[in-house]
Amino acid sequence: MSVWARATAAVEASLLLVAGMATNAADLRAEAAPYFKVHSTHNTHYYPVAGRTQEEIWAQLNGVANPLAVDQHAGTRPLGHATFTYRYDYQSAYGSNAANCRVDTGNLEFNFDTVLPELANTGGIDKQLESRWLSFQDYIAEHEAGHHSIYRELVTLIPQAMQEIGEVPCSELANQVSTAVNEVVAAVRQASAEYDANYASETQLASSL
Repeated sequence: MSVWARATAAVEASLLLVAGMATNAADLRAEAAPYFKVHSTHNTHYYPVAGRTQEEIWAQLNGVANPLAVDQHAGTRPLGHATFTYRYDYQSAYGSNAANCRVDTGNLEFNFDTVLPELANTGGIDKQLESRWLSFQDYIAEHEAGHHSIYRELVTLIPQAMQEIGEVPCSELANQVSTAVNEVVAAVRQASAEYDANYASETQLASSL
């Protein structure tokens, strides 16, 4: 083999080695990224409200027809309600050594629920009041949808928080995952509370009905 041929072969071998190292590094990075399977549902429940006048309907909204518990801060029953529940589990994998672990895969389930009022019988009320009721109901639905826009951020925030933990001592992984998830959920609940604080109170809606 000529000197030129040997030099060319050496360069090609070096390029293959570098390419192989880059491929291995990419594979390691891909392995380090956790895989999450997410399932979510959203259900809307209506409670019937009866009445033929504004006063009768409002009394129903704040009385026995309303299944929602009295808000301890406002002292009244909310007219609508948005809530969520979540569950998660994960599987860990070893990190760079047998003493370190990371989140490898995870399963997350979210259930988003909305409770809204619904006029039981529109046949007995005048068209003007019915029109005001529909606008009133849309306003409540829009408000609760705003809460769910905040809550649905959990679908991406929880997996992100679990991934950002990275590689830690195996004995600490479970506690760090729990802490990370709880902090994310607490931040979302706080954002939801602040959203309420910046929104017109539901008792102020009486004049629009």
